[in-house]
Order: sequence, then structure tokens, then C-alpha cells
Amino acid sequence: MERIRPEIKNNLEIPVNIYKGEYLVAECPNIQSAARWLKEDTNQTRFNWSAINNGIWFDKPYSYNGVTYYFLTALEAVSRKQEEMKEEGKILMKDNTDLLEYRVLGGMVLSELMDGLDLDGMMEQAGDALGVDEDSFNIGEGFSVFFGGDEE
Repeated sequence: MERIRPEIKNNLEIPVNIYKGEYLVAECPNIQSAARWLKEDTNQTRFNWSAINNGIWFDKPYSYNGVTYYFLTALEAVSRKQEEMKEEGKILMKDNTDLLEYRVLGGMVLSELMDGLDLDGMMEQAGDALGVDEDSFNIGEGFSVFFGGDEE
């Protein structure tokens, strides 16, 4: 079953469709409504903005307590946002097939690699090859590489 993306109805709001697995469970008029819905559905105490933003802008699913959520918005909004982020230097490369994504968190951070890769093993090998024992290191003016957990 193909997931349906919402249509943009005005220039002020970015609509979000939320799926649990293959089932459409919410059609939200904007990102804020989607965040409220997710907070209530997962019984979390805080809004999970990163789950929604990674979902709508990078097609990245979010899993919580055995449930996988998918967040979709209009393709025209995704294209516009990704172009803005490229111009701002927040995305160096995004390949839809392999999802190699870079994000800015005070510097450039490698945040996600292809599913199925042994990220820990790769990072350990890279650290060994570079002689790095720490969880992160700088690779130039404003650029850092983080090993291990999520840096958000």
C-alpha cells in the first residue's frame, strides 16, 4: 500500500500525514499539530520535533515501543526545504537511495548512514585508522565527526 502525501492548501502551513505502519492515523494541518498528536499518542512528556522533521524532510521512519511511524508532507514542500538547507550548508548530500545525510549541530555532523551497515564497526575502524580514542574529533574549521549515539 502506497502512503499518500497531503497537499499544501496555503503558504503558511505545512500539512503532515502520519502513518502507523501502513495505516494512515492522522492528517494534521501543520507540523505543530503533528507534534501534539505524536506526543499524545506516545504518552511522552516532550514534543519529538526531530522524529517529525526527519520523517517529513528525509523520509526517515520513527520507531517507539515497537510501533513505526511515518511522517509525510507534500513533495513540493520537501523539495523547497531541502533546497533551502543545501543553500544554508545544512545538507552536503542527500541520496534518496542510500540516505546519506549530514546535519548542522554547531558544526557539520554525520548523523545517519545506510540501513544495514555496521556503523559502530565502521566508526571504530575509522577511529583506529585516524588514531582517535574519543567520541568525536574536529576535522577542520567548524567540522566535527561524532562516533556513537545520537547527538540531538
